[in-house]
Amino acid sequence: MKKRWLYPLILLLILAGCAPLAAPTGTPVVEVTPLPDTAEPTPIPLEPTAAVPQPTGETPPPGSQEAILAARRFLAEQLGLEIEDILLLAARPVEWSNACLGIPAQGEMCAEVITPGFIIDLSVMVDGASEYFTFHTDASGDSLRVLPAPVLAARQALSEKTGLLPEEIRLVSIEYVEWRNSCLGVETPGLNCLEVITPGYRIILDAAGRQYEYHTNQDGSHLVLASGAELFSPPALLVWHSVTEPCITVEVDLQEVRAAPCGAAPTRLGTFPLWRAAELEHFTALYAPLEGETAAGIVVLSGTGQVRATPAETRMLAEWAKLVYDETVSGRSGAAWSLAFSWHREGGIAGFCDDIGVYLTGEAIVTSCQGSSLPELGRPRLDSAQLTELYAWVDSLAPFEIEMTDPATADAMTILLVFAGQGTDAVSANQQSGMLHLADELVLQAQTPPDPQAQATAELALNSYLAALSAGDYAGAAALYGGSYDLLIDNNPSRDPADHASLFEGACTINGHVCNLSVRNIVRAAGLAPGIYRFTVELANPDGALFELFGCCTDTPLDPPKTQFAFQVELVDGRYLVMTLPVYAG
Repeated sequence: MKKRWLYPLILLLILAGCAPLAAPTGTPVVEVTPLPDTAEPTPIPLEPTAAVPQPTGETPPPGSQEAILAARRFLAEQLGLEIEDILLLAARPVEWSNACLGIPAQGEMCAEVITPGFIIDLSVMVDGASEYFTFHTDASGDSLRVLPAPVLAARQALSEKTGLLPEEIRLVSIEYVEWRNSCLGVETPGLNCLEVITPGYRIILDAAGRQYEYHTNQDGSHLVLASGAELFSPPALLVWHSVTEPCITVEVDLQEVRAAPCGAAPTRLGTFPLWRAAELEHFTALYAPLEGETAAGIVVLSGTGQVRATPAETRMLAEWAKLVYDETVSGRSGAAWSLAFSWHREGGIAGFCDDIGVYLTGEAIVTSCQGSSLPELGRPRLDSAQLTELYAWVDSLAPFEIEMTDPATADAMTILLVFAGQGTDAVSANQQSGMLHLADELVLQAQTPPDPQAQATAELALNSYLAALSAGDYAGAAALYGGSYDLLIDNNPSRDPADHASLFEGACTINGHVCNLSVRNIVRAAGLAPGIYRFTVELANPDGALFELFGCCTDTPLDPPKTQFAFQVELVDGRYLVMTLPVYAG
């Protein structure tokens, strides 16, 4: 913050004691923090803060006009400007705890009496730039005090660290100090300090009940947080509350985990591993802000993305936060923690030996058991549909273990499935088959090498397919479709089964398929094999709004509505074709 030599306000000093400066007729008393008796008269620079707020546009609070006029008149006189040149940014009523208006002078005895008044922010053009000043006044404006530049600087710094508004941060005290070196009395390892007397201030601020001490130079251009730094925590990106006893609140950011009993202020529990921080970055970049209650707890995510998390994805985030808390408390991770089921495959003509663990956190870990090193093949993540199915199994089924072996002789395939259910129902054949199918898909995803160019081409085919449908170009859509026409033939018995364009027209105009949609967001892209991709997407209506499917095929509406849809795209004869029909709404 540069010095403003033109400001006559720097002459407003009290060299000793607490006697107020004599004011011109019609000008309010301005009180400025004095220097110690032993100090040389050093001006207290009244400088503007660097950040200029915007006018609120709100009507000033009742009874504030006199105080506002007094502050404007004083600033205009000191800067040699017209009163019309002083712009009111904001005025807020406040009840000061004593007669010092929140800015006590050094050694000043403040009458402990509630003093109604105002905080008044004024703006002025200086050297072509807008600057602003903050005044503390009583109710009439007869007494006012100016917030010194170092306080403004410290308050702004604390605001950025805590996320509180500057006006929510209270000045506790300000004290003139001659620091013995250029480091302002705060020694930092590796930082050399010039051994020169540096005039400045010790400033104590209160933010949400916590006090912080700043050391500054005389104009506030250099400041250091001297104490209270240990209380600073980056804003929580994810907050989790348990729904079982004991009630726990957990906060997670990219650096640390904090926790406390519900209702108490969370304290630091431990540092955050880099790989977990990367997962959290992915979640916040993908999902829009969310808050939801799930079977695994209440979760709040400060997301910056556009994807609306489904109920299953919301639970996934809660399960993830719960696991992070358990890992931090214990100081380690466990392979069985949060495990939903494990799957082992061994044998067969190809000599398979694979393991997979599928977790409630939406992650699968695939490893090879061929050889002694047990290499990890990949960590695919479950999409919303897979998570929905997984949680339905976990919540309803009792634990079980099943071993299956082919009746073949020399090259028999053995599969072992161990399920950690939390319910009481016995597993059905269909549910068992679903778990085996999910394991197969996840292994294929882990074994499919990434091919960004191929994936981009497949994505382009999907976008072109939906664009053709939306434009009513049914021949173009048919040319980009490689799936089965059986459903469309059954639904359109009067149309030529070989006329694929006509079948798409019937699907879009008669049968209940929604064809005027486009891709809004790609939630997840999964390679199921070389040349085979499944895109989980959000779709957009013609007006750009998120498409929501409220019901399909039955009289029971979907609650909540379905917002994510899967499309499979495959490489067929050198071209990527969409294998999935447009969304069916019934």
